[in-house]
Amino acid sequence: MDSCDRFLDFLRRSNEVSPTVALETATALQVKFEKVTRRAQEQFQTALEEQSR
Repeated sequence: MDSCDRFLDFLRRSNEVSPTVALETATALQVKFEKVTRRAQEQFQTALEEQSR
């Protein structure tokens, strides 16, 4: 997450990136992280179920 924090700091400090673009980028990243987290949880749950068989 450190690289994500650095990227978001860059967006906040950059005069070249509009607030709208920064917000849209942050929103897209958040959605992606949520999908990745959900997929990881599903895989973990599947592994636990297979292990208990």
